[in-house]
Formats: sequence, C-alpha cells, structure tokens
Amino acid sequence: MSEFEKERERQIAERLREMPKSQRANYLKAQEGKSRCAAMKAKCLDCMGYKIEEVRQCTDLACSHYLYRPYQNGHKNETDDQDGQKGGQCDE
Repeated sequence: MSEFEKERERQIAERLREMPKSQRANYLKAQEGKSRCAAMKAKCLDCMGYKIEEVRQCTDLACSHYLYRPYQNGHKNETDDQDGQKGGQCDE
C-alpha cells in the first residue's frame, strides 16, 4: 500500500469517527466510488454540520453543489440506490 493510500485510509477513519453513525453508510458509499449523489450528500452534510435542515436551507448560492444538494424535496430520508440527476437536483 502506498503512502498516499495509507494517509487516505487514515483520514477516512478519522472522518468516520467524527460523524454521526447515521451518516457513515452514505459516506462509505461515496468513498468507495459507488455513487456521485452519495458523495454530494456526504459533502453537503459535512459542510452543514450533519444537519439535514441546514442543507435544505443552504444559502451558499455560489457553491457548485447548490442546485444538486440533497433534501430539497422536504423528505428527511432520501434513498441512495442509483446515480441520477433530475430537475436540477441529485435525485436517487
């Protein structure tokens, strides 16, 4: 394993320890490259302190994820089964 890979694994493990358990599966899905939407969801939640309502009410209009951020439709638990973009949002 390269030094890069070791450092990446260390940072991922550290991030996992810092996040709520309820967000870990989505984060790991993103880290495994299984879903771009999971990656956006993980980043938005990380940015907003893992608060779904904060993601929903995001005011950073210049953010590259703004139009695609999760939880815009008002549902607390969105699924992560497939990558897809629909109506300017990352709907899964």
